[in-house]
Amino acid sequence: MSALIDSVKLNDRTFAGSIKRAARRGDRVFMDAPGGSITFWELPEQVARTAGALAMAGASQSTRVAIFLNNRVEFVLGWWGSIWAGSATALIHSDFKGAVLERALSRLSPELIITEAALLDRLEPLLARLPPVRSVIIVGDMPADPAAKYVSWNALRAEARAIGPAPTGAAAMGTIMLTSGTTGPSKLVCKSQHFDFVYSAMAAEGIGLAEGDCIWSASPCTHVRTANCAIYAALLVGARVVIGARFSATTYWEDLRAAGATHTYISNWMANLLAKRNAADIDRTHGVRVIHCMPPPGDPIAFAERFGIKLTGQGYGSTECYPLPQQLTQQDWTRRNGFLGLPHPLMEVKVADEMGIAVPADGKSTGEILVRPRLPMAVFSGYLGDPQATADAFRDLWFHTGDSATVDADGNLYFVGRIGDAIRRRGENISAWEIEQAILVYPGVAEAAAYGVANEFGEQEVKLDIAADPGALLDPATLADYLTRELPRFMVPRYVEIRDSLPKTPTGRVEKFTLRAMPVGDQAFDRERLRVAS
Repeated sequence: MSALIDSVKLNDRTFAGSIKRAARRGDRVFMDAPGGSITFWELPEQVARTAGALAMAGASQSTRVAIFLNNRVEFVLGWWGSIWAGSATALIHSDFKGAVLERALSRLSPELIITEAALLDRLEPLLARLPPVRSVIIVGDMPADPAAKYVSWNALRAEARAIGPAPTGAAAMGTIMLTSGTTGPSKLVCKSQHFDFVYSAMAAEGIGLAEGDCIWSASPCTHVRTANCAIYAALLVGARVVIGARFSATTYWEDLRAAGATHTYISNWMANLLAKRNAADIDRTHGVRVIHCMPPPGDPIAFAERFGIKLTGQGYGSTECYPLPQQLTQQDWTRRNGFLGLPHPLMEVKVADEMGIAVPADGKSTGEILVRPRLPMAVFSGYLGDPQATADAFRDLWFHTGDSATVDADGNLYFVGRIGDAIRRRGENISAWEIEQAILVYPGVAEAAAYGVANEFGEQEVKLDIAADPGALLDPATLADYLTRELPRFMVPRYVEIRDSLPKTPTGRVEKFTLRAMPVGDQAFDRERLRVAS
């Protein structure tokens, strides 16, 4: 059912096993990223030495490590090195700050945090309120006046020796990732090492990534798109991976050509930005063969023709599972919008009503996407510290994705929408609940509702509607400025509107569907309009 997966024995489907097997590919470069390059041959020793350094700082099979870094080579060494040492390792988005960052770290309770000086202003104020952290390991330059628990990454690695991998198998927890938080705070997704292997192998096969290819990504390394579908997928097949610091529409094609990229991942807002740019000679001389964009841009056929590439954008996956990976063989732009394709042979998928009964396969009846693997440990293991959410997600022995779809007579799925309350902006799935919690502590704010409104790039902007306490005078520009200090950049609302009241259901819940149906008028404060005016 998968040549790549079947070629490796089940208990060898671990990070350590994959890294050791990759060494046979010799002195070809495996990864280029800000901070340096690593060859396949060097990788096992580099990871083993990092594991030795982290073990000196306290990493073991009973500890958790948080990686809070920007895209850089040390991100991958820290991720794989801590798992090599036996620690479960959480990947924390470098844009997190304030209550969002504190909530994630409080739930995780890491003994070690790997970060960099540029991010300490967000982390330092939280340390006194977090469960005790043994060491904060600083990549790069140390702060001028380091705290006692700050340890230099460079000094640790200089002193450390390479160690063998911890005696853990494929079932052991390796990576912990955060969900977008569709109906509440982000959850910590526990992933077995086997699940990470299967996810990455399915991604590599689905997009046709092979030995000698080069895959480029500037999405955060905390995303499955980069972590699994680019970095780990490249390791498994012997491809080279190039990690950019940030996406730039201005230099995008030049960046790809300079990297020698054959494959790349982008979000549809990126694709729509690129499509709006004036045509240039480099549009068809960049060397890229395949671009993976899910969901696809507004006019996928025109995009593929203009840039001379094969575009894949039909498939479905999440942090918790990857049941319908993008498949070059299934690509069909003649299908209606939302076409996802067929489930992977390793995954059993059904579209079911609220009772768990499959809806008719007529292409019209809507139900929730439910998933269960035909292979052990091929979906996530549960939500860390949240047994109730885990039980709810796996009721009736199916994983309930929270997304709705239809299915046709041939078994093809078509995406309808999110059952939960999420906003998608610039490639990020955003929790409306976390935005609302951040503003509800502001003096004078009585109620808040965050939701997505369509933008010109085919995704969404964040709009925040607020009702004030009686007698309170709120300024939307001041509120937006406050949120820029409290929230990750991608969560900060573009629009803020003060309303007399928010529409309610009979049970007292805010009717967001009513708000979404209202046009965004001039009465709403627009951060983009302010930026243009200035």
